[in-house]
Order: sequence, then structure tokens, then C-alpha cells
Amino acid sequence: NQGVDLQLVRQAGISEDPADIQLADEQMAKLLQEGVFVADLDTLPFVWLVTKTEQVQLGISYTNVLTCSHGLLQQVHHDPDETAALLAQQVAIALQHQPVRRAAQQAGQRYEEVLQQSGSKTNLQPQLLDVLEKTALQPATDIERYASDAQGFYLLADAGGNPGGAVAAMSRLQYMAKNPEAFTGVFRKDDFPDLGRRIERLQTLLKAYSCGHVSVLEGDKVYVDAQL
Repeated sequence: NQGVDLQLVRQAGISEDPADIQLADEQMAKLLQEGVFVADLDTLPFVWLVTKTEQVQLGISYTNVLTCSHGLLQQVHHDPDETAALLAQQVAIALQHQPVRRAAQQAGQRYEEVLQQSGSKTNLQPQLLDVLEKTALQPATDIERYASDAQGFYLLADAGGNPGGAVAAMSRLQYMAKNPEAFTGVFRKDDFPDLGRRIERLQTLLKAYSCGHVSVLEGDKVYVDAQL
């Protein structure tokens, strides 16, 4: 998925729906508290929020502000497994890009120090940070998406979540992508590319992880030993 443009987030506003806030808070807390991380979480400060737009949106900024939209949570019917799976993918993206993001932040801070030491009254830091953020907002490559999907899958499973949630959630997104006329103004296919291949790879992970006991059929129905 593409990164988050924080200016657009500000324009959209923050959701005031208690169901949105509770769902996002509970699932992120579960991922961060119960998930298995190699890095010290104190070095990975995550801020998450739900925007109130009806559009289906999901992403993370270069400063680790993770956002999902009210529209997205509506489309997954506020399902905790599917929500957790999508959030886990974004946490995985942040983990992958953390060294680059940290370097960008440090470069911005160092640039400001140099300007102050030189006595220059010209403040170019906003423009520099804008360039850094736009660079971070570049769309992910296929390999990066596959990697974040897989890492998010294992993060969710390690945190005790339903490993079928990712396939179910992305199958909903794929349905929207295949039926654009029913979701005009709500869903942008370009924001969620290569869904078919990504679902296939997640199905393979799911089958291997569960030793064949868990499967997702009919798009979003998770079965354990053929039982819904």
C-alpha cells in the first residue's frame, strides 16, 4: 500500500465513532503487546488513528503514523481478525522501513543544527522534510508488498490472532476491485495493487502454517478443519 500523506489525513479529520476507535486500539495493542519483535519497541514509536472518511484507505507515514479509515472498517464489517491482519501489514511495513525513516529524521534534525550554527535565518527544513516525506510516500514494490504481507501474517499469528484474517480481508478488497461500479468514490483499486497474487501467497502461508487445518473459502469465510 502507499504511504500516508499526513496533510490529507488532517483534511479528512479523525473518526469520532467509538466502534472505530475501540477496534483500532484493541487490535494495535494486541499486536504490539503480544507480537514477537526482534527490535525494541521503544525504538519503534507507533501512533495510530482512524480517519472519518468513507473512502477505503490504509497506510503509514514515514514518521510511523499508521492510519486506517472509517470506510475501511465499515467494509470489513468491523471484524477484529480482518482489521488486525490489515494493521499488522502496516506495522510490518514500518519495521521494514524503520532504518530509512530514522535516517531521514536524523538528516532533518542535523540540517536544522547546521543552519542554527551557521547563523542562517533561512529555514529550509520544512522543504527538506517535505521532500523526505514525499520520497517515503512512493508506492511499494511488489517484493516489498509480499514481504510485508508475510511479516504481517506471522506477526498476527504470533500475537494470537486468526491467521486467516489476512486472506479474508484482502478477499473483500479484491471483491471491491472487481466490482468498481458498486464502490465508486469509496474504493481506489490503485491503492491496493496485485491483490490476486498477494492472496495466493497468503493462502500458501496459511496452509503451511496451519498444516492444512485452516482455509479461507468464498472470499472471507475462515474454516478450521472444514468447520466455519
